[in-house]
Amino acid sequence: MSGRPRTVEQHRTLCRARCEVMLQGMLGRQLAREWWDAPNHAFDDETPDQAWQRDYERVYRYVVTACR
Repeated sequence: MSGRPRTVEQHRTLCRARCEVMLQGMLGRQLAREWWDAPNHAFDDETPDQAWQRDYERVYRYVVTACR
């Protein structure tokens, strides 16, 4: 995908890829994979993956903020 995403699905895909890079940088590859499936208080004890299905931008903002 080059340039600006044209669809919501392209935006979701781009945000997910960026999350993966940020999480791996903060946690390492293995813990980043586990992070998606672990309950998280920031998402009302749902997993980030579950929260992503409902509101991917919320999860993306959370990861970006944690990366700062």
